[in-house]
Amino acid sequence: MRDGPDEEPELVAAVQVLMQLAELGEQLKAAQERFDYGAIEALCEQNRALRPRLAECLEGLKTITPNTPQEQELVALAVPLVKKIRQGDKTFAIWQENLSAMRSWSAEGAAQSLLNVPRLCDLPPVDVLDNRFEGVPAVIVAAGPSLDKNFHLLHELADRAVIITMNRCATIFEREGIAPHFVVSSERSEEIPEVHFDGVNPHTVQNLVLRPSVHPRMLDVPTQRTFLFTDGSNHEVGLMEAMGKSSRPVGGGTVGHSCFLLAYHLGCDPIVLIGQDLAYGDGKTYSSLDVDADTHLAL
Repeated sequence: MRDGPDEEPELVAAVQVLMQLAELGEQLKAAQERFDYGAIEALCEQNRALRPRLAECLEGLKTITPNTPQEQELVALAVPLVKKIRQGDKTFAIWQENLSAMRSWSAEGAAQSLLNVPRLCDLPPVDVLDNRFEGVPAVIVAAGPSLDKNFHLLHELADRAVIITMNRCATIFEREGIAPHFVVSSERSEEIPEVHFDGVNPHTVQNLVLRPSVHPRMLDVPTQRTFLFTDGSNHEVGLMEAMGKSSRPVGGGTVGHSCFLLAYHLGCDPIVLIGQDLAYGDGKTYSSLDVDADTHLAL
């Protein structure tokens, strides 16, 4: 930017770019709340296209000396916009990685979903359970290291709260003699049925909640009842609709998110999380009760 009479138009143009980038961040927040992956992908593309302009605008703002009230107002407006953009950058970076992973998995997921169709047709969407447990406490059980300190408490809660866990914990519940009310599985790996459900009986897996794209052998896991859910992936949404099972997404970055949203849609309150470690103590990644208990971070 230059000092002089032509400075204000350049300043206006720079602030307009900042406003666009800040608005994209707000739109991304709204899109992820709707699990609208198409909108998320489009917003990430728009953000990427505008990034080169951001560096140019920031460099120009450093050199300007606002002389008029209008210029002072524009510069003052730029400061919170830049802060908003920085905050949005973190979310955009996460979604860039997520979208890349989703693209690499989509073909495999779509293929497995189609293979599963004959056995999925008679299974109800998990939506049929909406608000069936209104006001009942829920405990979401994951396999993080802190589970060692808390798992014993579940013996006392089995008849007082809805216990929701994930495929990784099924063998732990089997071994400890506790039957969770729901076991959620969202992974497509062929190892999950054999490794995470080895020796698990139908009394332990009372209600199995699956995505359509799980490995076909997941449909052989012994269970009393099976329900379907989708994380919002386009191929799964389309497949559910084709089967007459229109369902709102129950998903997020991990199966832990899906467990939490399941509890929310069941109407549970309060919702308590155990074993959902987001930081690893002493390099441990899983509870000592887990099948991968000997896995550690490379420190």
